[in-house]
Amino acid sequence: METDALSGMLSTLVDPKDPKISGPTIADNVTGFYASHAVLGALYGRQKTGKGAFLEIAMLEASMAFMPDMFTTFTQSGAISGPQTRASFSH
Repeated sequence: METDALSGMLSTLVDPKDPKISGPTIADNVTGFYASHAVLGALYGRQKTGKGAFLEIAMLEASMAFMPDMFTTFTQSGAISGPQTRASFSH
């Protein structure tokens, strides 16, 4: 949960007036998702070149990359996303 909070993801899922944390650890799942893609890319590269690769997947960066709408909204308009604004961006 620390990475969810540090990346800002937790602020889009939890109501600050009633901060109950529940549900999946999204940062863990997202990092695994990016790691699996990196492994597949490395295997493909090894097949083409015969050389291995060193992979390093940062949990914080993976979490932040998974939610670009929050950062775009903040940098473009200064709006801070929360549990209610997150759903409105889907329209």
